[in-house]
Amino acid sequence: MLIWLIIILNLLICAWDSYAAGFLWSAAKNKFDKLISACAITIGAVGMLYTIILIGVAVGILGGEFLIGTNVILGLPIIAAGIVITIHGWHQAIKNRSFLGGAISVWNTFAIIHDIRVWIKSFEVFKDIGIGGMFKSNEDSKGKVALFVILAVVITALISVGLFNAGRRKEMELSNISNLKVGVESSNK
Repeated sequence: MLIWLIIILNLLICAWDSYAAGFLWSAAKNKFDKLISACAITIGAVGMLYTIILIGVAVGILGGEFLIGTNVILGLPIIAAGIVITIHGWHQAIKNRSFLGGAISVWNTFAIIHDIRVWIKSFEVFKDIGIGGMFKSNEDSKGKVALFVILAVVITALISVGLFNAGRRKEMELSNISNLKVGVESSNK
C-alpha cells in the first residue's frame, strides 16, 4: 500500500513541476529564469518517467534490477537540476526573508543529499549487475519490457509537454489580464 501512495505522490509532484515549468518559462525575464524553468521540466519529466518505471516494477512487468539501472541512468539529470533549483531556492528565501521558502529549501537540500546517496549506492550495485543484469528477471519477456519502456517514455512526454504548455497558457492569460487592467487604469487617468 505504501508503494502506491509514494507513486501517487510522485506523479502529482512531477505533474506540478511540469506545469510550473511552463508557467515560469512564460514569465521568464532573463536566461537564468529560463534555466530554472528548464530544470523544473527536467525534474518533472524525468521524475514522471522514473515513477512510471516504478509502476512497472510494482505490477511485476519489470524486475527490481531494472529499477537499479533506472536509478543510475535517470539519477544524474534529477540531481543536477535539483541542485540548481535548490541553490536558487536558498537565494530567493534569503533575499525575500521567506520562512516558507527557507523551509522548502531545507527540504530540497535533504532531498538532494538523499538522491545523491541513493544514486551512489545504485551505481555500486549496477557495476555488479551490469546492463544485462537489468533484464535478468525479465529474460523471457524482453519484448514486454521494451514495449513498457517505450510506452512509459511516450506517456511521460505527452503528459509533461501537455502540462508545460498548460502552464505557459495560464501565465499568458494572467499576464494579458494584468496588462489589460494596467491599460484601463492608465486610460482613466
